[in-house]
Amino acid sequence: MHSSDFALAILTRITTNDGHTMSRLIAHEHMQIPADVADAYIIKSLTALGSNGELGLPFRLHLRMPMRDFGLAGGVAIEKDVTAYVTYHLDATHRNRIVSIAWQAEDGGPFPNFKGTIGTICDEGGPGSIIVLEGAYEPPGGIAGELFDASVGFWIARTTARDLVTQLRDGAEQAYNLRDVDSVPKLVTTS
Repeated sequence: MHSSDFALAILTRITTNDGHTMSRLIAHEHMQIPADVADAYIIKSLTALGSNGELGLPFRLHLRMPMRDFGLAGGVAIEKDVTAYVTYHLDATHRNRIVSIAWQAEDGGPFPNFKGTIGTICDEGGPGSIIVLEGAYEPPGGIAGELFDASVGFWIARTTARDLVTQLRDGAEQAYNLRDVDSVPKLVTTS
């Protein structure tokens, strides 16, 4: 049993050399899965959340922003379908797999495109591992978009990221607890 109080999401704003403002997001959540197998179960959970469940192809991902953080009770949420892309590659040491994720709103609109990574790290404080989503987006709409992001948009991004890592954790733990290893996708790296 988990509490959403353990999910953490941090959002900072950075200015690039060309003067654009980017929002950088880090979200993480503890999982009851050993670190040496956690990546495979996260990928299984990620593909289960998608519309077609196939690796390497664009798929629909349904993102939610629960409104409980804004004081609204019940299951009220803002929801958006995005087209997500997942790729795998090795880091500079060629020892660690990196799972890159990017998404954009399916029907456009004033929604940012996100690019980042999903990974797991060993939990130094106890058993299990930690899922980490890290990435950045540029608020759309120029100055107006930056003002919106500074006042409300960052809350939307933070809450959405926290909800996504919680969903990934729950799906991964369920598969791990069932020891559903036969259906865990094989990770194929790309260059």
